[in-house]
Amino acid sequence: MIWSGKGALVPVIFAICFVSLTFILGSPETIFTTWSLILGPCLLITAIFSWWMGKKWNKPEVLVIVEENKRKEYTLIPNHSFCWIRMEHWGAVLGAIGILVMVTQFV
Repeated sequence: MIWSGKGALVPVIFAICFVSLTFILGSPETIFTTWSLILGPCLLITAIFSWWMGKKWNKPEVLVIVEENKRKEYTLIPNHSFCWIRMEHWGAVLGAIGILVMVTQFV
């Protein structure tokens, strides 16, 4: 699959943010003229969400199993990723693209 765990939330949050800001900042008819003003903040909001929740959800957990006089510890490493890239890394990528879009828009 193209995502694992809760990694599918990366494009879902971006889509929700983009549609919401489109209706807040302008009408859908003017989306083609104002899409670049909406794209930068949406990428930054998605980046913050992806980085923060990716750090929280992808934290390794230690599982201790006790069998007859044996104590075994296993480390479970969850994998919440989209396009085989972990969510916290999407935060860095989308943040850099969002800042680049906003800087080039206002220059």
